[in-house]
Amino acid sequence: MRLPWKLEKTKVTGVKEIVAKFTESRSKGDESSESWPAWRRWARTIVIAPSFEWFCASLILLCALLIGTEANWNIQNIGSAPPAIFRILNTAFNFLFALELVLRILVEGLGFFSFYNQSIHWNVMDAALVAVAIVEEVILVMVAASAESSVDLSGLKVLRMLRLARILRVVKVVRFFSELRIMVNGVIGSARSLCWALLLIMLVNFLFGVFFMQLSIDYLEETSQDQALMKYFGSLPRTMMTLYQAISGGIDWDNAVVTLLPVTWIIEYIFAAYIFFTIFCCLNIITGIFVDNAKALKVADLENMPLGSGINTDTTNTDELWQLFDFGESGYIDQDEFAIGIKQFHGQARSIDLYKLRKEMRDVSKSVKRIASVLSFDG
Repeated sequence: MRLPWKLEKTKVTGVKEIVAKFTESRSKGDESSESWPAWRRWARTIVIAPSFEWFCASLILLCALLIGTEANWNIQNIGSAPPAIFRILNTAFNFLFALELVLRILVEGLGFFSFYNQSIHWNVMDAALVAVAIVEEVILVMVAASAESSVDLSGLKVLRMLRLARILRVVKVVRFFSELRIMVNGVIGSARSLCWALLLIMLVNFLFGVFFMQLSIDYLEETSQDQALMKYFGSLPRTMMTLYQAISGGIDWDNAVVTLLPVTWIIEYIFAAYIFFTIFCCLNIITGIFVDNAKALKVADLENMPLGSGINTDTTNTDELWQLFDFGESGYIDQDEFAIGIKQFHGQARSIDLYKLRKEMRDVSKSVKRIASVLSFDG
């Protein structure tokens, strides 16, 4: 049973003080930054600019394009020295990424690597990638400075392994685009469901695989070795892989079932039943579970937005907020009035202004009704 409650205006104390403290704490960072050195304020101006985030995202995409282009050239020209333009561009990207890291560290200071920092994982990843890039440049300089005719191949192998780490930088693009972040979070959040889905598929394939193998054993004992049958159903792992390929498009399932036709005439229909059960039942249920998980994760991502991002009350004081909640002007707010007010406030940044307009229209309507009642009484 829900207990009713009422909030009286005369008993609400300290609301303005709380709002003032919140406003003061929100602007504390800006005020404290005024005492910073000029070079640190300059770095902060660059880092907080929206164009800086877009520049970093574009830089990552261009670096990924360079990595793909370089890999494509190397695979098509095995044994040939890569063009000097690749070396120049790689060095330029490494310098720009190192400069980005330095600017962020200058602004955040020791808090850059603090566990209380919400971006600690991205910060550690940036620092590790920049460190790898520095090691890569050092190795390249050492190889170029070597005057020996034979180059140490172990150094080149280490260099190739370090260059593989550059691919991880593409993951940073996720943090700049909300829709892409939701998709990646959906994939990560569905990892547990994916494991259970894999277990379900393996269980179904195991049951049907053992069934098909038992029928094939009797056939193989009566006839000579059937190479076509052994190719698809020669062992339990091979049989389970054949069944998985049949439902995932790896092979045409008719190619597999043709080899089972000499075993018994009904096995073709049993195989068709397996295809029907896994594709139209198991896989569709798994897809539905993943869709539900993606929806739940998107809702959670929206709910984790900063507090107050959906309601703009910067131009509204506490007295005005109280009047908006107190529909009956009774001096108190009950739970129904509070719930209705919150629902009306939720929305875009200026929704509260629209709600103010509706409140004023209700006041005008009440005034018109009072005037009409007075006129009718006089009449």
